[in-house]
Amino acid sequence: MKLKIDISSNNLTVYCTAFEDQHHIKQKPVSADDIMAILEEKQIVYGINNEAIAKLSEKEEPSKDVVIAQSKPPTVGKRAEVHVQKRPKKREEVLPISNEAGDVDYLSPREGWIVVVNKDDEIAVKTSPTQGNPGINIYGKEIPGIWGKDFDLDEMGGINTEVDGSVLIATMDGFVIPRATKLNVEPVFRIYDDVGPGTGSIEIPDTYKVEVAISKDIKSGYWVKAHKITVGGCVEDCEIVAEELDIAQGIVGTSDLPINASKINVGYINGSRRVHAKGIRVTREISNGAQVYATQVKAYAIQGSSVIAGEGIWTDYVNGQNKIMVGIDYEAKVIHDRCIKELNDMDEPFEQLKKVWRNNEKRMAYLAELSKKNPKHPLIAKELPQIKEIKEKFDYYKEKIKSLQEKKEKALEKMLPTENPFLLIRNGFSRDNSSGSIVEPSSKIQVGNEQINIMEPSQGGLMTIIKGKFSFSPKYNIKEYKSRLNLIEW
Repeated sequence: MKLKIDISSNNLTVYCTAFEDQHHIKQKPVSADDIMAILEEKQIVYGINNEAIAKLSEKEEPSKDVVIAQSKPPTVGKRAEVHVQKRPKKREEVLPISNEAGDVDYLSPREGWIVVVNKDDEIAVKTSPTQGNPGINIYGKEIPGIWGKDFDLDEMGGINTEVDGSVLIATMDGFVIPRATKLNVEPVFRIYDDVGPGTGSIEIPDTYKVEVAISKDIKSGYWVKAHKITVGGCVEDCEIVAEELDIAQGIVGTSDLPINASKINVGYINGSRRVHAKGIRVTREISNGAQVYATQVKAYAIQGSSVIAGEGIWTDYVNGQNKIMVGIDYEAKVIHDRCIKELNDMDEPFEQLKKVWRNNEKRMAYLAELSKKNPKHPLIAKELPQIKEIKEKFDYYKEKIKSLQEKKEKALEKMLPTENPFLLIRNGFSRDNSSGSIVEPSSKIQVGNEQINIMEPSQGGLMTIIKGKFSFSPKYNIKEYKSRLNLIEW
């Protein structure tokens, strides 16, 4: 028998083939020594299979590709992985919370489908691939371990992101928005329908300088809080807190839920809503019992409403019955009015409590004297705790009333902070026909400390305070007063 030794191309396996020697009729088995000699000659020293060689030497028939040496192959390391820390869920995957009784909370915000980040926040972290364990080839030499599959983190990053080492970070404040295989950071989160039962309320801390854009309405009972809010439809009886608020249509409703923003642009305000802002621009009317508190106000018309501004009000028409005050710090006014309301609410219960205390005051003095003579007298244990409770409640009311009165007086001192406040009514006071019935002018006007009642249609003009004195003039420099409304977006 003749021998043939083959080595695999990667030097990991040695094959031996025994075939007939045509020069000999009787074939002799291959010799183990011959095989080992060839291996030695070829410097093959690792993974030799002595058992396979021994079996091969015992055979008288041909054998093909018998593995007589096998190396130790290297292993493959772990592939690179990415851990996405800021991946939003699909909106349909985030359901409203329900309690054990089965009641579903459709109002509260739903965590998971809106993911917001600050600049430099980590969005995803890449774990690098590892190298596998080394192997040994048939020549006894080490084979380096194989590295796991790698990928470029840049392939995951979309707009407003960058890779810093093994971390994908945001380059601006914004929302994490998946786009195909990438993660974008976008400054606007768009809701293409109402904020209502299908979405829950929206609450983005003001530390994120981002915008929530709502295509339709914000429904009653819900709330939206974000740095900037834009609304394509109406704002119903809901609460809003924002730095900037743009409403394409209007603010409607009758609830006490407040709307607070630094700047507001809105089509109209209709209904007894409370709207607080520094600058408010109303392209149509403030009407139907609206309560507007601001630093500066511009509105096409004011009708049947209350408008209080710290610095200035600009309007074309004042229709029907209104309360308009300018030169009044609206925040101080709110505090002042709240104190008055609380004092009024406490007045009747305090008077009743005062009578109860007067009836018990002498009895308490009697029990105090009795306790000196007989501390264990049964009347003391029976009546004294009840009388002390009345006394504590009475003292609490007295302190609360004193505190509210002091707070009211401080607010009153701050209510007239503005020099030269102005009320500009370009076309004048007129009847209000919006409800189908004619409402004669009956507006109470206050400019600084000057109070005026308008009881019939009259021309407009400029009302202001000059050097501490009230002034009215039908003539004015329109550019000057336009520039003074510097909080209004014209």
